[in-house]
Amino acid sequence: MKITIDTDLTVSGTTVTMDGEKLSDSRKVASLTFFADAPNKRYEEDGYIAFNVTSFDDEGTMKRESFTKRPDMVENIKPIGIQDDIKFADADVIRYLGDEVDQEKKQLVDNIIKHCSDKEIACPTTDILLNRTLDSLNDKANDLGLSSEKA
Repeated sequence: MKITIDTDLTVSGTTVTMDGEKLSDSRKVASLTFFADAPNKRYEEDGYIAFNVTSFDDEGTMKRESFTKRPDMVENIKPIGIQDDIKFADADVIRYLGDEVDQEKKQLVDNIIKHCSDKEIACPTTDILLNRTLDSLNDKANDLGLSSEKA
């Protein structure tokens, strides 16, 4: 099994390829975790490496997959949402890992950031703004005095 994580540390710029298949092509990836513990005398003489994927299918059904050479260890580990009865649903996710950003939203965010920079107004980061709805971004643009033509 070959797993490649490629990221620029943004949501849209994070992709995972597993055995040549880009995961976001076949599922909506909501969460990735990678854990590696080197062999040591105190905890685990063999070491432990695991890669976990939480995703949703087109019907909104959540699936958690764990890939490891030590499946016995997975039985004892319960990810957040399983151990504490928190329900994590498809509707809770704003954007999925590796998804392209809507160009209209991206342009609006770029214009808001440029306006704030030009006017020396404090402004959230691009990634934070991209996580807002289009209506929320339009409200922000209106609050800043940007007309629909400028935004």
